Amino acid sequence: MTNDGQVTVTTELADGVPVTLARGPEPATGPRPKTGRGILVVQEAFGITPHIESICRRLARLGFVAAAPHLHHRAGLPAAVATDFAEAKPLMDGWTGAGIRADLRAGIAVLSDAGCAQVGIIGFCAGGSIALWAAATLPVAAAVSFYGGGLSRSRWEGVPSGLESAAAIRSPWLGVYGDRDTSIPVPEIEELRGVLAGVDVPTDVLRYAEAGHGFNNDTRPDHFHPVAAADAWAHAVAWFDAHLVGPVQGNSFVS
Repeated sequence: MTNDGQVTVTTELADGVPVTLARGPEPATGPRPKTGRGILVVQEAFGITPHIESICRRLARLGFVAAAPHLHHRAGLPAAVATDFAEAKPLMDGWTGAGIRADLRAGIAVLSDAGCAQVGIIGFCAGGSIALWAAATLPVAAAVSFYGGGLSRSRWEGVPSGLESAAAIRSPWLGVYGDRDTSIPVPEIEELRGVLAGVDVPTDVLRYAEAGHGFNNDTRPDHFHPVAAADAWAHAVAWFDAHLVGPVQGNSFVS
C-alpha cells in the first residue's frame, strides 16, 4: 500500500484477479456511502505500469475511485510489466473475451466494495480497444478510449472489431486518436466516426494532428505529446462528469 497524503493505492484480490485501487481519504466516521463514482482503468499492452498507476492517482485526486485490473495475471505474473512491445505481445496475445470480461467484473466488484454506485471505464492502447467493446456490451455508464486499435479487425477471441462494437454501442463513448499513429490509420478513424453517427447514445471522436500512438504516456518521451495529452485528458474528465450522473441500473457485475 502507498499513501501520498491525498490518495491511497492498494492492490486487492477479487476472484483471483489482482486489482490496483486508488481512492481519496476515508470518511472521518462511518462507512463510505454507496454514492461514489468509480472508473475502471484498463491497461496498455505493457501492464499496470507507473503510467497506468499515475492515471489511477489522477482520477482519485479528482474524487473518483479508480480500479485497474491486472490483465496479465493469467500468464502467472500478477504484477507483470513489460518493458517493450516484443515482451508485451505474447502476454497480450493470451487474452480472450471471456478472460477480459472476468477481469473487468473483478474490477467492478472492487469498486462496489469501495462504495461506488456508478462505474465508467477508460482504457489506453489495448485498453482503449477494450473500453470501446465495453461500451457496447457491458453495464458501464460512460467510456473513454485513448488510441485503441483493432478498429477493422478483432484483436482477441470473443472480442469483435472496433467498428462492430461501435455499431452496437449502448453507453456514451469518447475516443481520442493521433493522426501520426501508424497503427490506427486516419481513414479507419473516420470510418468509425461514420458508424457512430448511426447510434442513439452520445459519442465523440477527437483527432490530434501532431500526436502519435501513446501520446498521453508521459513516461515515454518519444511518444508523449503534452498539448494533445492535456486536451484529451480534459475532455475525458468532462465526459465522465457529464455522464456519470446516476447508478447503472441492472448492473449484473455488482449483483
